[in-house]
Amino acid sequence: MSIFGKLFEKKPTEEVLSLEEFFDNTLTFVLVTKAMCVRGDTMHNALKRKIVFCYFLGFVDFVGQSQEFPKDDIMDVTGRIFIEAFGLNGEEAEKALECVMDASQESEGRQYIMAGAMALEDFLYSKTKTASLPLMSLLAKV
Repeated sequence: MSIFGKLFEKKPTEEVLSLEEFFDNTLTFVLVTKAMCVRGDTMHNALKRKIVFCYFLGFVDFVGQSQEFPKDDIMDVTGRIFIEAFGLNGEEAEKALECVMDASQESEGRQYIMAGAMALEDFLYSKTKTASLPLMSLLAKV
């Protein structure tokens, strides 16, 4: 079974995915995609940083909604992923979450979030071999 098999192949009679499993599985996917796309200088550019955080919020939100987690849990997991994947402290993760929530009110920010969600969906349902290409494309435009 793939890393996301447990997330997306559950049967109604199976146990519900725990919040910790949601975090662990999604973090792994974020780390792999980040390794393919995010270079050291990427996070020093404010627009690229916004794109990256919004894109990964799309990842986490897609998984969280598919598992019917409450929005607060999805945002908590997103903050934890930002801490683990990007080496942020708690305050920096809060600022990153504020940034993506502000960006979600703009059409451009929503585009980045949707790109992340759609990339993960396409990957999981075998429509593409990687979820990193849309992020690479967005970053290349800046």
